[in-house]
Formats: sequence, structure tokens, C-alpha cells
Amino acid sequence: MFHSYADVTKWFTPRNPAKGKQLTSFLRMFVEDGIPVIYFATPSHKGEALCRIHPDDTVEFVASVATLRARIVTVGSTLPKVMRFWFARISKGRYACVPLTLGGRYGDPKGGYEYFPGLKFNMSSGACLNPLEYEEDPERKKLWLACLRQFKKNIHTRAKLGALDAFCASLTMPITEKPQWDSEGWRNKLYGCIRHNTVDNEILIGFAASATSFPFWGSRSKVDGQKILDAMNSVCDEQSRAMRVMFGALRERRT
Repeated sequence: MFHSYADVTKWFTPRNPAKGKQLTSFLRMFVEDGIPVIYFATPSHKGEALCRIHPDDTVEFVASVATLRARIVTVGSTLPKVMRFWFARISKGRYACVPLTLGGRYGDPKGGYEYFPGLKFNMSSGACLNPLEYEEDPERKKLWLACLRQFKKNIHTRAKLGALDAFCASLTMPITEKPQWDSEGWRNKLYGCIRHNTVDNEILIGFAASATSFPFWGSRSKVDGQKILDAMNSVCDEQSRAMRVMFGALRERRT
């Protein structure tokens, strides 16, 4: 287990530097521009970088949130074998990095710091060097909540009039893919609809796809207006923080 940059340099003596050196079944270390970098990798495949280890004992996590989401089980179980950090899920699309040297416990996200690419820690002490913090704007928050209420009211009105059930009955093609709401395209689409109180078929199809319990479905009877309402509420809750940041109701501060 690495506790410092010195530990890494003592251990990292690969026979073939270009191929790196295996840490665990899914983590492999390389050196890039003189800096040790841990990748999601196997002997036959080099994936995305997880973190960089700098000479001043700083570990900088650089993986994208999308990659972390796809690999959360792998990194959660294998990283503590390499260094004293653990990743935990906070909510959909949000994760925390927990330094185990500061009283953090494996399996408990408390004491962690919300993850973003570029999050840095001191390897030895576990101190976070640039935590992500939020500052709330009360006036912008009121405006955002008003927009959200109007958007939800718009869709609920459609449900009361039977328009959502009619929409579900009109779906003749199977929905074959669930939307990734934390991707830029879908999140921007949802934000624009809420911001301008617009409802179109694309956003309704997105909610309909999210209402299914599995990715592939072809029967129109499996989704109805109530399920679309439930999916809308769930998606809006999951994306609430990100959209409030986009609107300016929350401001990110990184030291």
C-alpha cells in the first residue's frame, strides 16, 4: 500500500515501462512525463486514467464522473488495497472520495468529499486540498423553484386531461435505450424545458423510458401517465443540484 510518493517510486520498477505494472486485476500504473499515473487497465487494455501521484505527495484524481459511475464497484473495492482512499455513491451521478486516514471508514461515505475531476488530497495525511463547496443564492433559488413548479404543473395538467395516457398509447416503436440524464445532452434538454416551461415529445419519451424497469420494452401497456409522473419526479430530484448550479441558485467554489 502506498502512503507517499516515495513509496510509489520504490515500488515502480517495471520490466517494460511502456506496459506499466499491474496493481490489481483492474488497476495498472504507468509513468507519463515523469509522473506515476494509475489507469483502469489490464495487461491487454489501457482504459482511462484514475489518478496522478505528484512528487509533493499529492494524489490528483482525474477520471471523469461517467467513468467513475461505470467503475464504481471496481474502484470502491480495489483502490483501498493500493492507497488509503475509498469511493462511495452519494446519489445518482454524485460520488464522494473518502480518505481512510482521517477516521473515514470503508463502506461509510461520511467524512468524504464530493468528487469532481481534479480533486486533490495529500497522500500521507488524507487532507483534501481543494474541496468542492456550494454557496446558495436565495433569490435565484426562489426563481428556480417557481420554474420547477410550473413545469411539473404543466405535466400534471396533461395527466389529468388524459393526454399522458394518450401519448403512451401512441407509442408504436419500442424504446430501446434509457436516457443518461447526467449526460450533457439530456441534462441540458431537461434544464431547458424547466427553465422555459416547455414540454415536447422528446422529454416525454425520456421520462417514459426512465419509467421502465429494464432497458428494452415493446409493449405500450407497460408505461402510463402515472409512471411518467413518477419518473419525472425521480429524474428532477436526481438532477436537482446540477440544474440549480446551471441556473445560478447554487454556486460552486473550489479552493
